[in-house]
Amino acid sequence: MAESSDAGQGPRSRGDIAPQPLFAVGAVLLGAFLANFDSRLTSVGLPDLRGAFSLGFDEGAWLSTASIGSQIFIAPAVAWLATAFGLRRVLGIPSLVYALVSLVIPFVRDYDTLIALSIVHGLLLGTFVPATLMIIFRNLPIKWWLPAIAIYSIRVGFALNSGTSLVGFYVDHWGWQWLYWQDIIIAPLLGLFVYLGTPHEEVNTKLVEEADWGGMLLLGTGIAMIYAGVDQGNRLDWLESGTVVALLGGGGFLTVAFFINESLVRQPWAHANVLFSRNVGLALCVILLYPLTSLSNHSTPSKASF
Repeated sequence: MAESSDAGQGPRSRGDIAPQPLFAVGAVLLGAFLANFDSRLTSVGLPDLRGAFSLGFDEGAWLSTASIGSQIFIAPAVAWLATAFGLRRVLGIPSLVYALVSLVIPFVRDYDTLIALSIVHGLLLGTFVPATLMIIFRNLPIKWWLPAIAIYSIRVGFALNSGTSLVGFYVDHWGWQWLYWQDIIIAPLLGLFVYLGTPHEEVNTKLVEEADWGGMLLLGTGIAMIYAGVDQGNRLDWLESGTVVALLGGGGFLTVAFFINESLVRQPWAHANVLFSRNVGLALCVILLYPLTSLSNHSTPSKASF
């Protein structure tokens, strides 16, 4: 059970041993695979999705940005949400909603509705990887840490290598709809594994009442806007585009506002001395640089080339 620290060190998370460790490991595997594979679909399967939804190049580009940007928005808050509400609620319920959204999306033809559902889809997907990592350290016995972390670590390479083949198989044999409909099977299975493999935890009402919702919204919105600006920068010619300038400038402003907020609120969500500590700071730099360098490998043409 999670509880607030009296020493002003922020909320502490204390999980119980998983009743069925194999199901917990299975949840880690499915959650990590689902998040990375579905993110891969936004790049590998995007041409097929543009054709299926009758989208232009610009509309398709924003579809990808909306999906991944919403994942980035929610990801920093997942650890806190799992501490406050428990892993079963943070992973189990979203997995069922995620399956429902994945079922509906292929039937949508209105662009605004498609973008809205893609944002919801990305928000739910963004909970899976951080939350499944927490299963390892909170609920598994130490003897299970090594195989679970190994499974978690290979998720990127596995998704990158399998994603291209599966996209081609679905489009050629089953139909492009299965780019989404595979989640109707995998996501509920993830929820079942979480329910069987993690212990029940009560909601930490004190932590929820003292929540720094403003700090979470500022940081999530700030880094999501910066990502959107970077993702659209090559297509819109970077600082020559008012949209890119607004996204980067607004994201930077909100990120600065986040640090100011954390220094003023009584119960900050993220302490500055933790964020700027050596180990956490290096990890954040790696997390930031990895997606930025990945973007440099995307062969997205600029708008001027069309």
